[in-house]
Amino acid sequence: MELEPIGRLVRPPINILAMQAGQLRVTTLGRFGLWIEDQRVRVAVRAGGKPLEVLKALIGLGTTDISLARLEATVWPELDGAAARNACHVAIHRLRRVLGIRSAITIEHGAVTLNLTDAWVDVEVFRSLASRIRTALARGLRSQPEIEALADELLAAYPGHFLPEDERLWVIGVREQLRARFVHLTIELSAALERAGAFDASIALNRHGIELDPVAETFHRGLMRSLIALGRQAEALEAYRHCRATLRAGLRVEPSAETYALQANIRQL
Repeated sequence: MELEPIGRLVRPPINILAMQAGQLRVTTLGRFGLWIEDQRVRVAVRAGGKPLEVLKALIGLGTTDISLARLEATVWPELDGAAARNACHVAIHRLRRVLGIRSAITIEHGAVTLNLTDAWVDVEVFRSLASRIRTALARGLRSQPEIEALADELLAAYPGHFLPEDERLWVIGVREQLRARFVHLTIELSAALERAGAFDASIALNRHGIELDPVAETFHRGLMRSLIALGRQAEALEAYRHCRATLRAGLRVEPSAETYALQANIRQL
């Protein structure tokens, strides 16, 4: 079975957080969801299993110019070349039917692309925002309103980790890649917020980080530093105690010397 190329469509700029735009909307950060024209698409597990896996893989692997061989190896690691190729063709055909948009997936020169002309995909929004934040930080971002706006966008764009209930190896790899990017951006933005004196925004950002990664000690320290700067001793002390209890329960370790030093600063308030 062969799928005919249907022509490559030019990928448009992504409208950050414009969730209402486009025929197709897919969420994978925090939960999986699929909407067409604002209607939630519910597909029976048996009917939608592999087609939806293909959709998730196309999103996780980057949406653009993914080789068929890579897609086949990702979704059907247990099959050999010919069997995997046939299974992939069938799944893409079924996925197009599920989406009801034939042009949603293009194939050209052995590469597959998820067409985003009429789509909103949360991972692509996050990736685009991450690039913007990196550029802003590299130029020495100093404007408090601009830093706070980027922090607000990051909070909205990364509500949770990639397909958190899915433990397939490729999903875990993508999840960790995106998680590491989120952690790095949060640390950098939090530091920029502290330098700008935007401590409330830093608190919100670090609390979100702690919610998603409870044992990431750097988020706990960022939270404590901002609470200390605002003179909120009781909250800062509670933040330290929560950090210590979380690290003991999750990793069976004590807070680092850097974190412990903040406790001394709290008691001096």
